[in-house]
This record gives sequence, structure tokens and C-alpha cells, in this order.
Amino acid sequence: MCWIFHITRILTDLALVDLSDQQQTAAAYKNVRTLLNTASKLTFKSLKSHDKRTVSVNNHCTIELFTPVSKLPGSEPLPILVHFHGGGHAIGSAVDNLLLDVFKLFGDKLVVASVEYRLAPEHIFPAAADDAISAIEFVSKNAKSLGSSPQHICISGMSAGGNLAAVALHHASDNNISIKHAYLQIPEMHIGCAGSFHTSFAVHGKVGALPTEIMVHWWKAYCPDPALAADPKCSPINVSSSTLRKIDCEILVQTSSADVLLGSGLEYVEKLKQAKVRVTHVMVQGSHSFGLMCDRKNRNLLDEIWKAKVLS
Repeated sequence: MCWIFHITRILTDLALVDLSDQQQTAAAYKNVRTLLNTASKLTFKSLKSHDKRTVSVNNHCTIELFTPVSKLPGSEPLPILVHFHGGGHAIGSAVDNLLLDVFKLFGDKLVVASVEYRLAPEHIFPAAADDAISAIEFVSKNAKSLGSSPQHICISGMSAGGNLAAVALHHASDNNISIKHAYLQIPEMHIGCAGSFHTSFAVHGKVGALPTEIMVHWWKAYCPDPALAADPKCSPINVSSSTLRKIDCEILVQTSSADVLLGSGLEYVEKLKQAKVRVTHVMVQGSHSFGLMCDRKNRNLLDEIWKAKVLS
């Protein structure tokens, strides 16, 4: 468990970085990203179940495409998962260690398109949101060449990635892009850089997995203009009911019981229900991303539901 405390210490130190000091900020983020990305690349180096290639979406955004090695050219299309990694819109990469769990769960029955979106603070809102929208449009238009079909597109994302997955889903519903299923894990639905907080911040703000200090730091890094934070592309919780009513797929939402993001996650689930969207909500017992590691009963339930919906 020592690596958990190591990550917590890294995040706590990052929260102390003065964003107005560009040199200090650049150095701090370079160190954290190098550490995390090096670990991910080493993990994926031994991956043998999937072929990986980089696909360009546009000049700003790429996709890491993972295709099962057993899939033959011209064979039946597989579902494709458009995945958005977490990391406060500021760290992490498309080569996301969480994908190893996806490969284990789905085996050779799923193609994964993991999105390499632009990161803050170098690229502030709406950069990442625009990349999420570009990615879902690209996959829809090119699904066949990616080994899938426009009718088999699924979406997933964790934390900040859940934020972007929701942005992509809402855009798809407004623009007649077919989505088969969406899975939002501990999603960051509200960017509170204007000083607005859900009560879960008061209750769980000192939990080391995601303390209030680092969340506020990332909010300011991603969207320094409080006026823009209300935009549904930034805070998906503010999406209109008319957009939600157009969603024609089932949504699985996972929250954690001791998470600062719990409040906005629960609020989003309620908005989906009010809009008559087919939604399943599972709350795991524990802190932010670590709840999934500890609550095996609910983790297994989530995996079971997700796999059944994607492969149906």
C-alpha cells in the first residue's frame, strides 16, 4: 500500500504549486507526468493481447487504438470503447493503467480507443472538452476502419475522464451520434473554480485520495475563468434537460462513498432520472479511485453490469 501514500504525497505537493509562476508550474508538472507516464509505459511494454497504434484525430488530439491480436482483417466488427483517462485534466495519459482491467474483463471482444487529449495548465478549457468532442466525432465517422461500426460505440471515463466522457455523450446526443453505452466512474461533474462546493467537500475534503486542495488547484489550472466554469462543456452537471432527454443509451454511474466528487455525481444521477434516461448507479465503499480496489463486491457488480451492456 506504500505506493498509495506516495501518490497522495505527490498530489499534496502539487497542490502547493503557484500557478502564476509558470516556471515552477512547468517543472512540477513535468516531474509528475514523467513519473506517472514512465510507470504506465513500462506496464504496457509487456502487453501481448492487443496491438497498439497511434491514430491522429486532428492537429491537437490523438487516439491510442488497442485492437485484440486475434481480430482478423474483415472479421465481424467489435464494440469500440472511447476511453478518457483521469488526472484532473492535468496529468495522466491515454496509455492508462486502468485499461489493463478493461483488457482483462473484455478479452478479445472489444476495441479500445483511448483519447490523448490536451492537458492543463498549458491548455486551459475548452481544449480538453473540444478534444473529447473531436474524438467522439472521429470514431463515429471512422468506426469501420477502426474495427467497429457506428452502432457499437461505447464511452467510458474516470474522474476528469468521466467529465470528458459526459461532455462527449452530451455532444453525441445533440448531434445524432449513436452511443451504445456510457460508463462514468467517479465523474467530476462540477468545476467549482468560482468558489462553489458540494457538501461532500466539507465531509470528505481531508481524505488523502483526493483532498480539496488538489481539486481546487486542478480547477484553477483547467478553467481559470470562473464565468466559463458554468459552461456545460466544462461542468456537465449544468447540461440542459433537453439534451439529456435525447440520450438513447443506458448509462452506468459509479460514485465512491468517501469522495469529494460524490455530491455532484449524485446530483447528475438524479438529473438523468428526472430526464427519464436509463441509468444505473452503484456507490462503492471507500475513497476516490481507491474505493474500487477495496470494495470488491461492488467492483464485481459494476464489471458484470458493464460487460453485459457493452457486449449485448
